[in-house]
Order: sequence, then C-alpha cells, then structure tokens
Amino acid sequence: MDTKGRESAFLAARICELGCKVLVMDVGILGEAEDIQCDITRQAVAEAAGTTIDSLRNVGSRGKAVEGMARGAKVLARALVDGRRIHGAISLGGAEGAVLAAAAMQQMPLGMPKMIVSPIASGQRTFGPFVGTADISVMHSVVDILGLNRVARPIYHNAAAGVSGAALAYEQTLATHETESKRRQIAATMLGNTTRPLMRIRRTFESECGDLVIFHANGVGGAALEEHVDAGHIDGVIDYTLSEIIGHIAGGFHDAGPVSYTHLDVYKRQVHRLDKDPVYRDTAELGYWLAEPYWGRGLMTEAVRAVTRYAFDELGLFRIEAGVFGWNVSSVRVLEKVGYSFEGRLRKQVFKDGQRVDVLLYSRLRTDEVE
Repeated sequence: MDTKGRESAFLAARICELGCKVLVMDVGILGEAEDIQCDITRQAVAEAAGTTIDSLRNVGSRGKAVEGMARGAKVLARALVDGRRIHGAISLGGAEGAVLAAAAMQQMPLGMPKMIVSPIASGQRTFGPFVGTADISVMHSVVDILGLNRVARPIYHNAAAGVSGAALAYEQTLATHETESKRRQIAATMLGNTTRPLMRIRRTFESECGDLVIFHANGVGGAALEEHVDAGHIDGVIDYTLSEIIGHIAGGFHDAGPVSYTHLDVYKRQVHRLDKDPVYRDTAELGYWLAEPYWGRGLMTEAVRAVTRYAFDELGLFRIEAGVFGWNVSSVRVLEKVGYSFEGRLRKQVFKDGQRVDVLLYSRLRTDEVE
C-alpha cells in the first residue's frame, strides 16, 4: 500500500457503497502505507510468516522478501477463510503485487470470488503463476496502478461491482449449501479428441450414477483434478484422456511440468499405499491402444518403452505384465521390442467380436537385462 494506497482506498470505497464490508491487508515491503487505513498491517503479515518486516527488508534479495510476505499472506488467508470472515478477495498491483495476491487467493475455497486487477494481465504474459489451478479472475487494468483518471476509474468501478456481486452471491450459496443433494462426484479427463465419447458417457452416467466432473487434460486440468481428489471433493476418477501422462514422460505440449502434480504422481502415491494388499504392491498391468492411421510409425513402441522405464525408475515397480489378443502380432512385436517375455497362453479368456479369443501373457521384471 506504499504505492497503491490511494487507488486501493478508491476501490474499497466503491465496494462499501455496493453493500459489502472491506478488510484491507497490506503486503507491501518498502515504505509505509499511504492514503489508506489497513486492517491487517504488513508487520502482521511478516509475523504470520515467522519473521519481521525489518528482517525481510534486509534479507538481501527482493525475491526472498516477496517469498516471505507470500508465506504470511497464505497463513492469514487460510485463517480468514476458516473463521468465515471473508466471502471474496480482490487485489490491485503490478507483477509482485499480483504474485503476492495470488499466493493468498490460492488458499481460498472453490467458488469464493477472487480477482486480480493488474497491468500485467495481458496476452503477453503467462497466467500460471497468478491463477494456478484456482478459480481466480484476472482483469487487465489497461493503465498502471498509479493515479485515478478517466481510464482507471471505470475499470476499478467494474472490478468493485464484479467482486461485490460475486461475494454476495457466494454468501447466499453458503446458506443453501447444506440443503443441496449429495450426488456422487466422479472426475473425468477430456481433451478435444475425447469430447464425443465423454459426452456419450455423461448421458448415461449422470442419469444413473452421479455428476461427471470434467477436467481439461491440458497440463493444468490433471493437476486441478488431483488437488480436488486430495481435498476429498471427488468420489472416483475416469482417467479417460492420458495426454498429460505422455507429455510428462516423453515431452509434449500438455506436460504439466516437474513441479506440478501429475496423474503419475498420484499413481505413485497409491502404489506405496497399498498396505491392504501388499502381495501385489509392486506389480502393475499395462494396456495400450493406437488409432489405425498412426500404425507402423513406431509410436507405440516408444510410448511403451517410456512408460515402462518410468514405472520401474520412478514408481518403484518390480513387475509389469500385459495381455494381448492371440491374433494381434503387432502388439506382440511392440512388447518384445521393449524387452517383455512371453509367459503363456490364457485359453479363450475373453469374448471379442462374437467369439472366444486366447490372450497371450507377457511380462517384464525390473531385474531383466534388456538390450
């Protein structure tokens, strides 16, 4: 608030005029708050991070100081939410201010309105650091956050109206939340090429089983899915679209990145938590399918090789097995190229295309020596 105090005070006044109360948190580091009364001071934010504002000012790095204030903002945001003292959040700021606000807003629950107003909210920026996997709205301020003028005022007016209306609606939602039906929530992953099958699944599923919660498998959706699984919001998962897994293992446009949660990270945790059935805790089954236009290019061989390597090196598995239809010579070649060994024939195990079909069982152990 040392450089954005006047503008923040204008925004707060507009929110009050629209029927909401305002709680102002100051996450500034240098100087002192000007032209605004702060309910939560920067000293309090620093103390919530286990330090002092003077220590952060002298830490020797602007980045480290911002990290410290972000920790404090997270702690205080969680406390405000847990105490039901807030029903929404909005911030004004540049790059550092937006990062600090995002750190606090990402602690707030789904559905609670969150808005960042900033000049960096343009198409030239990557929004991951500000939005993450949360439902945060980002509004471009057009001009820098310095001064009240004919361009800035209507933007701040609209921002105040947006967050105020959303906060009032959120408060009403909380009052009716307990009366909502408790349908099961089943997550599913979808991308463009899997839209039609998921639409078909949804029609049958929602009439008989519960709500299908679709996550866009673009490198962010999978991470959001797993956060909701960990939070207990999801009752089951249909992991129908595996683009993020392949992107993470082999590299690709939908790679969630090494610092993000991925489906494979969840599977890794599950593998190490199979205490109820330790007999099979380090064994897995492999299955795969490839559309016919892409046959003969070696794509599946490389995919199976990459997944196998990841399963042994990262998931700590000891044995992987795969079954292929007796007539599927191409699948057999894929497995043999990657070092899988034939173990036996399961006679008439499956019913395929109107007839009983043998399944050929292949496996590979972590200790197998493969050329």
